[in-house]
Amino acid sequence: MGEPVTQMIEALDLEIAAIRRKGGATQIELRGGERVGEVQGSWLYRFVVTEDLAFRDDTPVRVTAGQQDVPGVVVSFRDSVLLVALEKDLGPQIATARLVANDSFLLERLKERLEKVRDGETQFSRAAAHRVLGLVPASTGDAEPHPAVIEDGTANADQILAVRRALGSDITFVWGPPGTGKTTTLARIVEAHYRAGRSVLLVSNTNIAVDTALEKVAERLKGEPQFHQGLVIRQGPVVKEELRRRFGPHVILDEIVARLARKLKEEKDSLLSEKEKLEAEEHSHATALEHLQKLASARDTFAARRKDLEAAEGSMVARQQEAEQQRARAAKARADLEHAQSMGALRRFFPGSIPTV
Repeated sequence: MGEPVTQMIEALDLEIAAIRRKGGATQIELRGGERVGEVQGSWLYRFVVTEDLAFRDDTPVRVTAGQQDVPGVVVSFRDSVLLVALEKDLGPQIATARLVANDSFLLERLKERLEKVRDGETQFSRAAAHRVLGLVPASTGDAEPHPAVIEDGTANADQILAVRRALGSDITFVWGPPGTGKTTTLARIVEAHYRAGRSVLLVSNTNIAVDTALEKVAERLKGEPQFHQGLVIRQGPVVKEELRRRFGPHVILDEIVARLARKLKEEKDSLLSEKEKLEAEEHSHATALEHLQKLASARDTFAARRKDLEAAEGSMVARQQEAEQQRARAAKARADLEHAQSMGALRRFFPGSIPTV
């Protein structure tokens, strides 16, 4: 694959050089710009353009207003309304400005992508490219979608066939004149792949086409439980106000993040409040436990002292008994002494008549 890729890169270099020799840029004067919103760090401005120009979505531009020169991209250009996303806020109104658009940006983007393929920084499915270009036959077949995809009865036979064919084939082309329901059929195809457990990337060459198709997809999947958690995500600026109004908080990435973050903050605040209550209860229980531990210690001390008191009381009783015995012996000794003394007096009066004991 290396040689063909290198040749394509060289050919693109020649095309880019030719565009640059012719000036390489489209310049127009803008008036009456109005700031209409902010998305993913860029500021959206709307201008009414009366000139007959062809601006592709995502074309890099530079807008000069007064002394400021600000880079940005074209978000959409239809019905004479130009919507650009600028990297800097130029205020609510822009009286006059000059816009310079890069005419070779698509070729430059393609060249950058091919250089990454050549250098091995990104993958390139040659088989898929050959199927898209019709260089090799695609594997085709029909597969039955989930009943929810077609059970509402509003799809006709051709639309149902397109859904079945897209679900069972490597590649499917759906063609039809305006008003034949191609966008609605595309939404059913996306739903069919989703209900088959697959992820789907929906792309187009314009932002308004993506918004229109995504609105149909959101309409079909809005009843899914995961829809409110970012099941369908719009990447890039939204230009269709109906999509923003109906499904913005559920499909626009910034609004999904803000909504879920708000919900998570509410849950966090609730948990923190519950935590504070539990901590207060824990402190109360810890204080009560400390009091119980002190009471248990005092009870142990009281029991020990009661034992000491009982021992002291026992010792006192023993000593009282001993003292009684001592008193009894002392009384006997006193009585003996008094008896002996009385006997001594008799001997003096009646010498020799009283026998000696």
